[in-house]
Amino acid sequence: MAFEADPCELRTPEGELIARGFVREHEDDTLVIDAQSLGNTWFDEGDVAVVEVFDADRGALTYHGAVEFAAAKRVRLRDLRLQVARQQRSAVRVPTDLPVPIVAQLGVEPGEEPGTVVATADVSAVVELSTPWMVTVIDLSAHGLRFLAEQRVDPGTRWRVVLPAPRRSLDLVVEVVRADEVRGGVAHGARFVDAHERDHDVLFGWVLDLQRQQLALRAERR
Repeated sequence: MAFEADPCELRTPEGELIARGFVREHEDDTLVIDAQSLGNTWFDEGDVAVVEVFDADRGALTYHGAVEFAAAKRVRLRDLRLQVARQQRSAVRVPTDLPVPIVAQLGVEPGEEPGTVVATADVSAVVELSTPWMVTVIDLSAHGLRFLAEQRVDPGTRWRVVLPAPRRSLDLVVEVVRADEVRGGVAHGARFVDAHERDHDVLFGWVLDLQRQQLALRAERR
């Protein structure tokens, strides 16, 4: 989550700089920006905008959202989605051993074989699995995970997973970006797709709690 007074840059999806400013408000899926310097163009209601927030603790956070209003050097974005967080990997990723159910595959039509990438115009098509496919999440971050499975899944495949976060279960979509043969099976690196900012916040807090627990356990064993 961005914090009040964090500096930021507002851009078009193509990368054109529209304004520099700071965060005025950030709540749930909305973000209000006070623009200090403006470019030659401006946004209309409904336009897609990109904002990069520079936070001292969490690094550079890139969000996409729709413009709700843009006037008097103030921009309000809705339907906010966190796209990229440039942080130190060691600070946000922890090893785990979590059994997690995969409950559906996205982007395939009913009758297609789950587990393969199928070219379909309807990328929102979902095939619910009659029996959840249990995998083991071997490391976790606020923006992705790695899971271990016996069989290989092609990069580009999207799945719906249910993560047992302490505060509440998270029903999220992951996209496989790589698959590597390891001892005990195939490790698949995956990123979260179109997760809400509040889900990222739950994940971020969960990862930090796991990291603290693991550090405390190591200290006890010394």
